[in-house]
Amino acid sequence: MTERWATGLEKAILTNKAYEYFENICQLCFQEIDRSLPENLPGSPTIDHESAQSVGGAKRDIENLLPMHNRCNQFKGTKPIEVARALWIAKQAKNTKVW
Repeated sequence: MTERWATGLEKAILTNKAYEYFENICQLCFQEIDRSLPENLPGSPTIDHESAQSVGGAKRDIENLLPMHNRCNQFKGTKPIEVARALWIAKQAKNTKVW
């Protein structure tokens, strides 16, 4: 059974703490997150679970919450963050031209 938030306030408090702790920096691409963007845009702010809930990660553990852009969160999926970062770096290197 999926763990549920006790209240919307609990979710908001933990989410804000995660953004503050990581200084509004995406934990995949390390670019700033614009928290004023509406939901469902590629750059929209999201909170990812470092250890995915589908593999037992805790929903309410602040140490398991990582701020990310929506596109970065989708790229990471259920992969461990270290694996996702390595794949992200490889993808960026492939798309960068060296003159």
